[in-house]
Amino acid sequence: MKSRNTEPSLEQRLAPSVDPHWAEDFIVELRIEGVAGSAIGAALAEVESHVAESGETAHEAFGDPVVYARTLELPPDPRQSATRIVGYVSTTIVQVVGMFITLLAFPWSSSTVAVSLGNLIAALVIVLAMLGLTWFLIYHMNVFVEHTALSSLLAGLYAAAIVTISAGAHYLWGAHAILAISHAAVLVIGLALLAGGVAAAVAIRRRDGIDRITRPEEARPITGPEEAGPIIGPQKEAPQQHAQQETPQQHAHSFWQRTRSLWEAAFIPIITVILTVAIQLFA
Repeated sequence: MKSRNTEPSLEQRLAPSVDPHWAEDFIVELRIEGVAGSAIGAALAEVESHVAESGETAHEAFGDPVVYARTLELPPDPRQSATRIVGYVSTTIVQVVGMFITLLAFPWSSSTVAVSLGNLIAALVIVLAMLGLTWFLIYHMNVFVEHTALSSLLAGLYAAAIVTISAGAHYLWGAHAILAISHAAVLVIGLALLAGGVAAAVAIRRRDGIDRITRPEEARPITGPEEAGPIIGPQKEAPQQHAQQETPQQHAHSFWQRTRSLWEAAFIPIITVILTVAIQLFA
């Protein structure tokens, strides 16, 4: 039975004359370097134009895609800066802390919640681990991409170490309560952190927009009023022109990206609800 998915891949759509594997490696390397999607599309369009006109393969004309991508020295997109990434990861950390605080309130069996030294150490270990992983991905993403097997093994060991340390802290100091807080206060604090983290994540995604890889002739969608003027000159009607040039495929892709962004932002609260119900019912 033939596959129903006949839509060309991103590489085939952007550069039909270029070997898809070459184009994929080229795109991945530029993404690692934090280059904007429009700039990646423009660079790939130049490769496509040369290959289509000369009859050479991309490898014959430009060599290794990773090396060629690095020689372009394209400027990174400010939205991909370390500060922006850490800012977004911070919203996830806030949600994780909110989840753990919310879970402390269950099962709802007594009037107060005892917070132990083990709880605090475990939370601190998880927060530091997430920041450490973020730092690694920002500055060493190429290692993760080029050595996927080794990276997967190290990621598994990293996660196991976090779980072991957190469990050990709970075992050693879990019985040493350092303060008691009412269930209602714990629940309010946890839910407030969850809601604040989600709101901040959604706000960041709306501010930065969806950085699609597009061909030069494809218009970039307007994501905010700050993009409608100085960037493209005095043409005030440009946003409407941009919207009209979006193809059905691009519209469907944008809708999927927005839906996925909302799902990613709400993932931790959903997990929190599931774990809360499970703890209340079975603990």
